[in-house]
Amino acid sequence: MNKYKSLVMIALASLGLSACGGSSSGDGLVLGSPGVEVVGLLAGQSVSVVLSQSGTDYETLSFTTNTTQRFTQRVSNAALHIVRLGTATGATCRFGTSTQSVSSDPKFVHLLSCGTAVPPVDPGDPTDPTDPSAIQLTGTLLDAGGVPVGSTDRPIRDDRAGIFSVTVTDSGIPVANRVVNFSVTLGVLVPSSGTALTDANGVARVTLEAGEGSGAGGIEASYEGSTFTSYYQIDAGDGGGSPEEPPVTETLLFGNGSGAGFTEGELAVSATSTGVGSSVSVQASIVVDPGNALWTGGIAQVNFSSDCVDSGFAQIDSPRTAVGGNVSTTYEPATNCTSDVIRATVTLGGDAQTAVSPQITVAQSPSSSISFLEADPTVIGLKGAAQAGVPEESVMTFLVRNQNGEPVGSGVSVEFEVTAGAGGFDITSGLTGSTNASGEARVTVTSGTVPTIGSVRARVVGSNPEILGTGSVSVQVGLPEQERFSIATEFLNPGVGNRVAQEVPVVISLQDRMGQLVADGTLVNFTTELGGITPSCETIDGVCNVTWTSPGITVNKYDAGRAGRACGAPEFFSGTALDRIKNGLVADMPCGVHDRFGRTTITAWTVGEESFDDAVNRNNVFDLTEEWRALPEAFRDDNETGVRTNAPQSAANDFMDFDEDEDYTQAGALFRGLSCSAAAKAAGHCASLANVRTSTTMALSTDASYAYVFPVDTDWIWEDRDGGAPQNWGRTVIVGDSSGANPAIFDSIAADGQIQNITANSATFKVVTADANGNAPISDGESTTSVLATAVNGQADVFGAQCSAFNSTEPLVCFFTMIFPAAIPSGTVEAIQVRVSSRVETATVFTVTKP
Repeated sequence: MNKYKSLVMIALASLGLSACGGSSSGDGLVLGSPGVEVVGLLAGQSVSVVLSQSGTDYETLSFTTNTTQRFTQRVSNAALHIVRLGTATGATCRFGTSTQSVSSDPKFVHLLSCGTAVPPVDPGDPTDPTDPSAIQLTGTLLDAGGVPVGSTDRPIRDDRAGIFSVTVTDSGIPVANRVVNFSVTLGVLVPSSGTALTDANGVARVTLEAGEGSGAGGIEASYEGSTFTSYYQIDAGDGGGSPEEPPVTETLLFGNGSGAGFTEGELAVSATSTGVGSSVSVQASIVVDPGNALWTGGIAQVNFSSDCVDSGFAQIDSPRTAVGGNVSTTYEPATNCTSDVIRATVTLGGDAQTAVSPQITVAQSPSSSISFLEADPTVIGLKGAAQAGVPEESVMTFLVRNQNGEPVGSGVSVEFEVTAGAGGFDITSGLTGSTNASGEARVTVTSGTVPTIGSVRARVVGSNPEILGTGSVSVQVGLPEQERFSIATEFLNPGVGNRVAQEVPVVISLQDRMGQLVADGTLVNFTTELGGITPSCETIDGVCNVTWTSPGITVNKYDAGRAGRACGAPEFFSGTALDRIKNGLVADMPCGVHDRFGRTTITAWTVGEESFDDAVNRNNVFDLTEEWRALPEAFRDDNETGVRTNAPQSAANDFMDFDEDEDYTQAGALFRGLSCSAAAKAAGHCASLANVRTSTTMALSTDASYAYVFPVDTDWIWEDRDGGAPQNWGRTVIVGDSSGANPAIFDSIAADGQIQNITANSATFKVVTADANGNAPISDGESTTSVLATAVNGQADVFGAQCSAFNSTEPLVCFFTMIFPAAIPSGTVEAIQVRVSSRVETATVFTVTKP
């Protein structure tokens, strides 16, 4: 964008925002609306936040939950506004280090920390050690029974490990799901990684075991630069204890309930039967034996799981922390979980204990609908198309949903039947299937012998009323037909004759006999007479593209004897120009004409069908009485005769050995394609496919082009010149036949037919412009050749606009008229210059004399 336009747009935007009610103080630009994020607010608590300026309150936000809100008031000068705490009910809240206010940045979201753990702070005392804005760590070192351990009279021993619990808070709020790092100077950490994750209460725990050495040690916990250290005594030995301090003798049990109602090894659940999407409450407890009183000596982490949870078909909150001996969680089964048992594990006193629930039966939501999801692929070819790599089968997928609109689980039976199709379209995978874990049921179908839309209906077995769904797949011919196979280059005369590694795009278009796009992935092969080309491409939407690359000057691929062969079969194609195109040959170059350097034939071929005239009954099937275009094996027609020959003078005429017999095979007597009537098949037609093909010619135009000036009624031809005029690459020049010229006007014509002098008051002449090889001059978008005739001395008038080359392989022909004005005296001689402007500019001059 122009920088001046940018300034104008900014100014207009500023004016528009101010007009909408934004403040215009400061620099006049409305900057934004400050936001507030509240964390740590508990149920029943509330807080309000006020946006103020110079003692005036503009807007108040109210929070009853932990959310983020923005003021609607837009701030124009951050230095003049503040965001301050309004009122708080049931909670202590704070912005940063102050309970009063904080300067506002309108592009910022301010964090408001709330909670009973946030202590009040005197805003006038910046050294207050209870400032909760910093991360704080606190910890305890207890044994499995919750009794402090690590002192000299209760050291850590082989039979008495320590549990180091560290609570992490940020601004007084517990920090959950964060990694805390631990290190020790003596003893062994469990886990050995020395890391633990904080739980919902901000607590991370590791176990400290005695190891092999005795003495005093320290254990440190660190999180984002903050640390907490505890010191302890280790007495490593045989673990037998000391006479002064016998080992702890209490036994902890895991189950549910307490006292006389305690059941060891079992979990209590709120229900033993439920439905998909419903929840079940799970309770467990830790008790002290004997007596089974709830254990209040510490906290323990309990892990919950089940087979359905492990398979992804249920959810459960885990792990959970047992506090005061009790722990609970919530279990929610999903589709595909029909029955389950919940497991819970906890480590107590170094021993792992397990409790399990009764079996829970989960009712699946009944089927409610079935819908067609997809066919893969969506288009298949007729039977036999697989010979060309076109799929003949498709997998159709149907989705069964329950009453909640969710996919049902596995095992729901579905029946399938063909409701529309022709020519043998059918189901091959069985008429009954069942849903998988995603609620999907699949059926495989195969094509027949005629194009159609194949439809399949799916029905949930046992449904009443019936639950039905219908899907379809398109059956197409799928193979390219000879007469619907075309090729094009971006330029027919690119300026690449003197240049190496210049690229020209080549595009292929293919349809089947119905005009439908061939199947995606149809492979097309390429060959080129000169230069290089991408060897193949695969179609997408009936089209694929490759790149041709120029070779620079080259003298190979030249048929020196072409002009000397007799016209007519078998040396030259005997059909019309349209017949050439239908047979995939290059455009017509007449017999009796020399081959030319700088021309390349590009041929593409693939497996497909011969073309037939469906004139008998329009049934899209080949019948015995119908005509077809029988194809020989494909070949690259380098010398543009239209006929493949092995004669020594042939440039190449490489062929594609479709039947792999190492000989060139002429057109056959049987139609090669997919669809035949029964009688045609009985006669041997439709037994195989063919190589369909298409070709184009491209002129590799040289940098320099040349003008040949002839009388308007003079024909011209190409002539082969050994030695290479007008430049070393070219062997072909253009000559004129002056037998039809008016000698009274064109009184001086060179041996090659070109004008040397005209004696006339006026005359029309033509200019044939070609490159160094007698081909079209450059026209490729980057460079275009133009021709202009002018009077050098200005004594004659020359009419005729500048003439430019176009997309062609043949020379450019332009016409100009010269007129002497009446006032010009007789005998005046004028020079007429014909200038050719290309990458290299050339010119030719002839004279005209006024009679």
